Amino acid sequence: MATNPASPALKPRTIQINDAAAYLSISRSSIYRLIETKRVRSIKVGRRTLVDVASLDAFVTNAPTVTLAA
Repeated sequence: MATNPASPALKPRTIQINDAAAYLSISRSSIYRLIETKRVRSIKVGRRTLVDVASLDAFVTNAPTVTLAA
């Protein structure tokens, strides 16, 4: 079956811990803490922990905003 060159590239649904930390610009420990507190979803595949990208996006979207004084 031929691939349609006009179709957008597939976005991964899950990413590894290091990539999730880089995605949010936080530490690996912080990612594990978010998983532990169920603020982001993850799955185990063998020994690997994969983080759901949609839950990372939802975490950022729902995070409280900070207003800086002028």
